[in-house]
Amino acid sequence: MGFSFIHAADMHLDTPFEGIARVSPEVATRLRDASLDAFDGLVDCAVRNDAAFVLLAGDNYDGSVRGVRAQLRMLRGLERLSARGIKTFIINGNHDPPEGWSAVKSWPEGVTVFGHEEVASVAVEREGVHLATVHGISFSQRTSGENLAARFTRTSAPGFHVGLLHCSAGANTEHESCCPTTVRDLQEAGM
Repeated sequence: MGFSFIHAADMHLDTPFEGIARVSPEVATRLRDASLDAFDGLVDCAVRNDAAFVLLAGDNYDGSVRGVRAQLRMLRGLERLSARGIKTFIINGNHDPPEGWSAVKSWPEGVTVFGHEEVASVAVEREGVHLATVHGISFSQRTSGENLAARFTRTSAPGFHVGLLHCSAGANTEHESCCPTTVRDLQEAGM
């Protein structure tokens, strides 16, 4: 059975643009809502294409104090996906460690937020058919000098395996503390 999925990362929902007050009111409004509108477009795309699942690979927000507006917009989108039977897998990146989800009291059915203690694995099935296994781990704090990719191991489950990790692969001095890893480390995980 064929299937599709959507991967997104570094959305930084509702992050304010610097200098927004210096532009026209119409442009300021569009810029202020741009990331939220893009997220709505991602949800629309998943629904339109009947995606089996959506992966949100960290830095969904831009800090541990997340705007309520962004949290509620994301929650509404996840509710839409859940209502269509589209699973969502979320990890927290270096800009969105686990604390700070004040507006989200519970996640919709079909939403998995991976923890930060160990890599967890979740099967994705549709109509009783195993499509894939998603493996993931979140950041526990803003910086993670640990190579979290080294914790990933392909399980014996059949089919397609996806590793969900927010990291910096290769030489990148700007993001050295962001889970440094290599492409080879990622390949050796067998995902």
